[in-house]
Amino acid sequence: MWGYRCFDTHIKDNRSTNSLTASTNKKKISFLVLDQGTSSTKSFLFDIQGTLEHSAKIKHSLTRPAPYHVECDPITILEACRSLIDQALSVVKAKGGTIQSMGLAVQRSTFLFWDHKSMEPRTQALSWQDSRAHSIIKDFEPHQNQIKRITGTPLSAHFGGPKFLHCLIEDRTLKQEVLSGNILFGPLSAFLTHALTGTPAVDESIACRSLLFNLSTGKWSEKLLDLFQVPRSSLPELVPIKHSFGTIVPGNIQLQCVVGDQQAALIGQGGRKIGTLAMN
Repeated sequence: MWGYRCFDTHIKDNRSTNSLTASTNKKKISFLVLDQGTSSTKSFLFDIQGTLEHSAKIKHSLTRPAPYHVECDPITILEACRSLIDQALSVVKAKGGTIQSMGLAVQRSTFLFWDHKSMEPRTQALSWQDSRAHSIIKDFEPHQNQIKRITGTPLSAHFGGPKFLHCLIEDRTLKQEVLSGNILFGPLSAFLTHALTGTPAVDESIACRSLLFNLSTGKWSEKLLDLFQVPRSSLPELVPIKHSFGTIVPGNIQLQCVVGDQQAALIGQGGRKIGTLAMN
């Protein structure tokens, strides 16, 4: 349940304004958080005081089709998110209320390719546990110090850059589609954001698991894009964690926060001061 607390600050920031709005419109205002994890997707609905009103969970599973391959179905996860949103809407409507905004905490190092226009997945989602790119990692060992300096993250087959390049080496058709500009590559959070709101975007807490993100500049690293042969056009827009990602329909819910689940866990466990450390 740690993921839901990433939205706690937003709730507090809006209490005075929202109380007036609720009084004026005579509608009970709620906030929704989805916690999308490896084995399940969970929802938490809170009132204006931060009291839990409703929660639900939908389980899903991983597949291991080959050695080092660990996958999940992005459509199954998307449908779980939509189902939980629908359930929450039913709960608030029964009370004459409304969901003002939503936050989304997502597993971080799970990546996939999907169609930019149709938003249909082009591949399964390669889980954070997936290490199929291990065969090409040695090629990048001479660059590992530079990678760590730019990204703050060690060279690993589990992260986005190696996964991207491995998939394009293995699938020539996919490579041509990517080079044509029709395919996006990004973390599961960006796919979900795109499918739910129509806007492909990735927040900085999850982008940092890609081996493509420059921590100093807050932008994609041109050096690492070149190193892993990733076209800039294939990546979602970079945005802050707290951001107007778009509107989820039905329900007219504003998605205002997307964050990596482990960063959300740190906040949920009380880590709100610079220098606080959580070990998982």
